[in-house]
Amino acid sequence: MNLTRFVIAGLLLSIAILPLGSAGLQQSQTEDGKILFSNGSYWIKWDPVGNHIVGDPLVISGTTNLSAGSTIYYEIFAPTGGCHQKICDRKTAGTHGEIQIHYGDTPGIIKFSTTINNTTGWQSNSYYIWFLVTSSKVSAESDAFTNSERFVIYPEILLFPDEIRQTTGSDSLTQSDTMETHYWISLPFSVNYTKPCYLLEGRTNLPIGQKISYSYYDGNGDPIRIDPHDRVPEGIVVPGNIPGINRLVVRINTTEIEFASDIIVWNPRYNYSDRSDSISFTTNIAYPTTDPNSTAFCPVQTGNSPVNSSSTTKPAASSSSVLVVCSVMVCAGVITLKLRKKGDR
Repeated sequence: MNLTRFVIAGLLLSIAILPLGSAGLQQSQTEDGKILFSNGSYWIKWDPVGNHIVGDPLVISGTTNLSAGSTIYYEIFAPTGGCHQKICDRKTAGTHGEIQIHYGDTPGIIKFSTTINNTTGWQSNSYYIWFLVTSSKVSAESDAFTNSERFVIYPEILLFPDEIRQTTGSDSLTQSDTMETHYWISLPFSVNYTKPCYLLEGRTNLPIGQKISYSYYDGNGDPIRIDPHDRVPEGIVVPGNIPGINRLVVRINTTEIEFASDIIVWNPRYNYSDRSDSISFTTNIAYPTTDPNSTAFCPVQTGNSPVNSSSTTKPAASSSSVLVVCSVMVCAGVITLKLRKKGDR
């Protein structure tokens, strides 16, 4: 059977997907790869966390214009997994905590950060971060980020099992980088795709000419089974329009996808000796496009730039951004259906 069911159970009563502008907030991605929540007056900009290995520390950070003294409450949770036997041996589903906003050096822009120092004992699974502002000296600030709602930060975080560390240490996905820079990749939350190929585009601080590889992931986690050797080297970094921010383009073979799949884009300069570094980043290939004006095309790499092998180069339209909130503190019963890629049974 090639149908994978995700049942988000036990933690949430309902998850509402609302159009942009609901509760006055918009969620979007910035040019430098951040996740921005803003109502036009108040904003919180989250740094991408990326995917990690069980046991790694997770750094939750960003910037905001909220008043000093404000408090952001957050939770990291795994929606599914860990209870497949009569006796449930589920490990921790995540963690929660508070981030205090302190005075910053730049007026109107305050940096914040907190570190979950050790995820040893966590499940190898997919995790989400949600947050709300629980207190502020300015009531309009807490009203903008509360209203009995918790706001989900996309994309999800994947925690790979510890055995993947040996693979990355010996084969390393990466070229070593003496600059000790943390590289980031910003991908759309979700895209509609064409067949037989789709050109996935994102932004990154990786250097121009850097080769990129990807893997399919059908969402059947607990634990996540991905062999980093089984990756497709079909991407490259090309110049962008903003200094220091380049574009990455990845040719996805969508004949391998029956309906939907997550795509894991590996960090080619992952520093396996720095456990706070991100090993990869994820996006969702959601639905085949129904746009009659979109024609599938297969870009071919030539030098540092992709060249389309078809005269029709219009890509499938990306799905519109949405604001995702949990309207009640405990939620249950939302089912997401995904299909495995061909060959997975």
